[in-house]
Amino acid sequence: PEAPSAWSDDEAELIRGTRAFRAREALHATWRADWVTARCSFDDFAVAKTIVASRSYGFGEDVGPVMIPMLDLANHDDRDFCAVDVDKVDGVVQFSLVAARPLARGE
Repeated sequence: PEAPSAWSDDEAELIRGTRAFRAREALHATWRADWVTARCSFDDFAVAKTIVASRSYGFGEDVGPVMIPMLDLANHDDRDFCAVDVDKVDGVVQFSLVAARPLARGE
């Protein structure tokens, strides 16, 4: 995994003294409380948490972090092509992918 939060302690030693190392340590400190009940090593748990965190979206207090299949593929460009619209109707949360600007054919 490329994210330092998923690196082993030995790998993280390569960045000791950096902001990335301190951020990794802070994340790991908060994750350890969740890991207590997990049935895997902490390193495996950290990899899983990193994958979920890098592919989930937060939409405020009403809608916590969620994973929406394929959504992360929609905005892999520096230009803003789309946005996520979130509606809550009768207690059901609905997500829509909408164009953020007029798009030309084939874009």
